[in-house]
This record gives sequence, C-alpha cells and structure tokens, in this order.
Amino acid sequence: MDIGIALAYLDRRQLVPYGFTPPWRVTRARVAPELARPITSLFDLFEVPVPVDLSHLHEKSPPPGIVCNWGPLYEAVFHLLKTEDLDRDERFQHFRNGRPRIVTLDNETRTACDVIVDAETLTTYEHFFYLDDRATRDLAAVMGRIRPRAPYRDLARSFARAVGKFNAVHVRRGDFVTGSYTPRSGHVSCQEIARNLEEVFDRDTPLCLCTDADELSFFEPLFRTFSRTFLLERELLNTTQWRRRFDELPFNDDHAFSVLVQQIASLAETFVGTLSSSFTSEIQRSRGFSGDQRLLYCYNDWPQYPGIVFERCEYVATQGGPYTWNQIQYPVEPRACSWLRVWPEAFQNVQVDDDSAPIEMAYGQNEMG
Repeated sequence: MDIGIALAYLDRRQLVPYGFTPPWRVTRARVAPELARPITSLFDLFEVPVPVDLSHLHEKSPPPGIVCNWGPLYEAVFHLLKTEDLDRDERFQHFRNGRPRIVTLDNETRTACDVIVDAETLTTYEHFFYLDDRATRDLAAVMGRIRPRAPYRDLARSFARAVGKFNAVHVRRGDFVTGSYTPRSGHVSCQEIARNLEEVFDRDTPLCLCTDADELSFFEPLFRTFSRTFLLERELLNTTQWRRRFDELPFNDDHAFSVLVQQIASLAETFVGTLSSSFTSEIQRSRGFSGDQRLLYCYNDWPQYPGIVFERCEYVATQGGPYTWNQIQYPVEPRACSWLRVWPEAFQNVQVDDDSAPIEMAYGQNEMG
C-alpha cells in the first residue's frame, strides 16, 4: 500500500489496486471468525491521501496499460530521472548502499494513460525513493497522512485516556521464534528484555505489553520487574466496555484488532519494539510523524558483533554517512535493510497533526495499478 500510494502521488495518478489475495497469516485468531466483520483490503482500515479505485481489487489481471516489471523492490532504488550521472553521485551511492538495480518512470511511462507496476514490494518507502530534499519532505508529508480511519483512532484515544500515562513494549515472538527469522529471536531471555526496559521505563508507570506470543510464562520476569504490566489484548477483548466498543467498529476481524493495538501503542509515553518486525515499524512511524523520533528496541540481535553499539534500547551510529543505514553497521545484506526497520528518514523534519485536514492535490485521470 505504501509504495503504491507514493508512486501515485509522485506521478499524480489514481491508485488502482488489483489482484489482492491477502497473504496475511493469523497463527491464532483473536476474534472468532463467526463474530467478525472481515476487511476486504487494508483500505477498509486506513485513510489514504491519494484517489483510489477499488473496483479491480479482486480481479486476477490488471486493466490494460504499460507494464513496469520491477521485480523485488528490496533489491532496487527508485529515481525519477535515472541518469548516467548517478554513478558519480556520491550521495546516491550512499543511499543505494549496494542494491543492484535502479528503477524509474521514464517519459514513455509517465505519458501513458495507465501504468501497471509488477513488483515484490517488501521495502519501506523511505529506503526506496531517492528524491531531492524538497521532494523527500513533500512525500513524507503525504505518507504521514496514511492513518487508521477515525473510529479506530477515536477508540485508541479513549483507551489511552482511561489508562492515563503509560509505556508500551512490543515483543514479537510467534513466527520469529518458530522460524528463527532474526539471530536471537528464538534464544533471547525475558530477563534480558526486562533489564533493557528498566533503562528506559519507570517501574511505577503502567506498562502495556503487545505480543503475538501464545505462551505468556515467557514474560514472568517482565511482570515481576514491572508490576503494573497489562496485556493489551486481554484488556481489549476481555473487558466488557472495550470489547463492546471494539465489536461496534466498522470492521472487527484480527486485522482490525492489530491496527487498533498499534494505534494504542503509538500513544504511549515511550515505546520499545522488536527489530525486523513490521508491526513495530508501523507504531514507530506513527510516533515519528507525531514528533517522537526515538527508535528503541527491546534487545540487541548482535551483542557479540564489534560493529554494533546498543545502549538504552537504541542502536547507536558508529560511522559517518548521510543516511542512518550508513551510520549503523548492521551485519546484514543490503536488501535486508529494506525491511529491517523503519528508518528516521521516513519522517525527519515532518510532523503531522492527527486532526489535520488531508492534503489537497490536483490529479489527472491517469491510473497507477
């Protein structure tokens, strides 16, 4: 959704999603399917700042148009011009950071009535689009307008007001543990996580725990350290008041529940997440656009790696370069930086008021699929 919205904005087109077969995995249903009003796409849950036509959403083939076969975007950089001078552009090479391909919308494509982008989009927008400084800020302002629809924001604010001041942590377990997707996700202890959180959280402040873990005994050290910890899932689904209000939302399946959890966590005083988790990244991005640009994580995935410095739940820059992914020496392939985390470049110098009116932009009738 992010990449499509950004492309539609940059080329002033209407976004036409097609062929959506949701790949979302729900390992354990929080909401009984027979009680849920399921979404048909993420656009049911989010306001977006570009015109969208959903009439082709479930069609297997796109409408006619010129096709851009871009392949995996986590191995590519987007540039509006793609000139030969890029090879001599040092700042661009820092941005590119070893990725092999450059993609663009050339003149023929930009003049076409309809454009079909065929690509694997596992990348954050700030790590993909290389633009000049003004265009970067403008795009960030647009991306900051992607937000949950009003009923979900309103319920999150009501819950946050009822709790009062609180901190939040997201500890990704689930497939991170069974699939060993990160170096230490299956081995890190909760004692270590609790020690790290003590460095940034006040013990007397309520702590909101967000997790996909089935076995809560893992968190006993956290409950002992922070006696006012509450499991957000349990509060929302097992408390009569909040369960009733959740069930009254326009959509109330597991995906809607996840968006509500993210929105509540984004309202915490301080939030700490899990590296490599897109769930964490969405919370951090929302907070970043609201003015809190701290990007904190509950444990260090590379404690023995000499190039990594991890202090007070934060990865610290140890070298120069214009971009965060140059400054922190994560021992991963360049492609992995595309999904490793949200980067502060997503919202630097941009703050979006949650209640601000949408940005007004002029669009033609051309379509981006």
